[in-house]
Amino acid sequence: MAGIGNLVGDPLFVDPVVLNFQLQLSSPAINAGDPAHAPDPDLTAADMGALYVYSPSHYPFTIGETIVINEVLANSGAGSDWIELHNRTGTPVNIGGWFLSDSAADLAKFRIPAGTVLPGGGYVTFHESTHFGSASVDPNKISAFALSDVGETVYLSSAANDQLTDYQTREEFGPSLEGESLGAYYKPSSDTSNFIAMKMPTPGAANSGPRVGPIVISEIMYRPAGHGDAEYVELLNVSEAPVRLYDEAKNRGWRIADGVDYEFSSTEPLVMSPGQRVVLTRSIVAFNEVFGSVVPAGTRVFEWITGGLSNGGETVQLDRPGAVDADNIIQFVRVDRVNYDDGSPWPAAADGTGPSLTKVSEQDYGNDFINWAAAAASPGAVAPGTRFGHWASLHGVSGMANDPDGDGLENLLEYALGTDPRAPSTSGTLVRLTLDGGPTAVTYEVDLAVPDIDYMLTTSEDLQSWTRIDAAPVSMTGGRQTRAHLEPPPGASPRFYRLSVRLKP
Repeated sequence: MAGIGNLVGDPLFVDPVVLNFQLQLSSPAINAGDPAHAPDPDLTAADMGALYVYSPSHYPFTIGETIVINEVLANSGAGSDWIELHNRTGTPVNIGGWFLSDSAADLAKFRIPAGTVLPGGGYVTFHESTHFGSASVDPNKISAFALSDVGETVYLSSAANDQLTDYQTREEFGPSLEGESLGAYYKPSSDTSNFIAMKMPTPGAANSGPRVGPIVISEIMYRPAGHGDAEYVELLNVSEAPVRLYDEAKNRGWRIADGVDYEFSSTEPLVMSPGQRVVLTRSIVAFNEVFGSVVPAGTRVFEWITGGLSNGGETVQLDRPGAVDADNIIQFVRVDRVNYDDGSPWPAAADGTGPSLTKVSEQDYGNDFINWAAAAASPGAVAPGTRFGHWASLHGVSGMANDPDGDGLENLLEYALGTDPRAPSTSGTLVRLTLDGGPTAVTYEVDLAVPDIDYMLTTSEDLQSWTRIDAAPVSMTGGRQTRAHLEPPPGASPRFYRLSVRLKP
């Protein structure tokens, strides 16, 4: 707003996440108002801005969830189930006397102990064995319960009577694998979260990020130009080991569910080697007629019988056999899911004009529109674009590990960065760190014109042992995608980050 004497900076509100726009004592707006204005009641100079007193009637929207069910372990095997809560705000919240339950009809199964204060940004975990389960001797247990390995709903309430509840949240989850936790994963692109399988359980700490693979949905042709029956879905093994799409103990194959209904053979199980791609189509005859000339030799192509890919958007899901329910019916565990659409923000060019939906970063989470692009159909192959060999030939260089211009960037890094391997470069930066006292932001850019590159962001505390961490696509500009990883500020130990690149198989 134009005006005289404006300040530009953070006004330091108490907690804008919960719409508390009162000023902290250190706010630059305190005592910074018009000197000619009447003093505040404490006889100090007027604060800049209007006196703020919160009222829900001020807003045409509701306050978002503040204390959330952030992660659960529901299939613990011989261990203990648990439920983790997280305070999304920056202010401590007293949750003593609140309730946990797995039943909408009985919200008061476990009372959170009096005096339990969840710090701003903090976590607290409650276990079946010591808190809410049948073997627990905790006096706050009212009715024992456990979490189901075939999925259910967990409720958090600030009062026992549903009619009197002033705060309630719930999380519904599906079947899970033994030892695999399910947790919230935030998608910056849409400001939404999915509750999905995590890389590893992290009770009492920030979630580890989504488990990706071992098999992912890597391409979807839902509306081919010309022949609708040539539609297809491509699967890719992104792991470092062969994957058998069959569970011998349950004698069931993996399956594609929702719009398409197809179960892989249990008599001749499919084994996908690392980097292998397979294709499922509605009609092999139509598929070969339209795409036969671009499919690499040896690509396995399967034909589904039931269902199809909606031109208006739907969910495509890959499942594997899981536990059995109370009726002894096998329930399937989600391996990957893509809820695509034919309209913005999904790429509109994939809607019948020729291109397919192609996953940009195959190693990262897939149910996010920003990780998909419209590209020329490439069933069974890496997405079309510049290839390293062609690029190297154009620039007169050879060898991925060579550095002909001596700038410290090997040819493969020059290729990934889009820099000239024959001219020393000081502008190519793979990883950027943002440190401002809050979460550490690690960002890097991906050039969509070089789709044969895999990017692996890793972290270490000793420069010896490196652990891969997730990086979510957050923006797309001019053919370059920015990916970011956020994590809490490091403690006393140093932390290092490294980005590696490699050619896709």
